This record gives sequence, C-alpha cells and structure tokens, in this order.
Amino acid sequence: MCKNVMMNKEIFDKYFKKDFISLIKDKVAVVRVQMAKTISHHFLVELNGTYVDDQDFNDAVRILQKDRSNDVRLLVRDIIPKTSVPQTKSATSE
Repeated sequence: MCKNVMMNKEIFDKYFKKDFISLIKDKVAVVRVQMAKTISHHFLVELNGTYVDDQDFNDAVRILQKDRSNDVRLLVRDIIPKTSVPQTKSATSE
C-alpha cells in the first residue's frame, strides 16, 4: 500500500512522510526491513519515483545502508543515493 501512496506526493508528504522516514530508527529489525523493501522498490523499480530526488529519502538510504541488520543493508545495497539533491519544500519543515 505504501508504494502506491508514495506516488501521490501531496498526500504522502502531508500525512505519511515524516512518520515513514522516522522508521529508520525503529528498534525492530522487521520494521526496518519493510521500510528498506519499500524504498528499494521505489528507487530501483519505480525509476521515476516521486522521492528518488528527495533529500530526506536519500539520507534515509544512506542510514539504512549502514544498518546493524544485514537484511536491511542487503535490500538497499544497490541504491546509489544522491549526494546533493535540489531543495524542495519538505513536509517535515512545516
């Protein structure tokens, strides 16, 4: 479901983005695995995904690539996060 909602940037930014990004800090590995699966799909399958150029998502990829869980790291290993992306109005800055 999250994959489909992410394609609607206005709704995802308003209701889900901040909480979704916060999952990178979740203590439960399975939660981080699911997040990594969603982000991996978005970056590698949905090549024109809404958040491929988003700074928060690229930062999240970097963090997940250093996760203590090998399963999480494996899911995001093929994503090359952008080092600097154009700044856009972020839902987290409201």
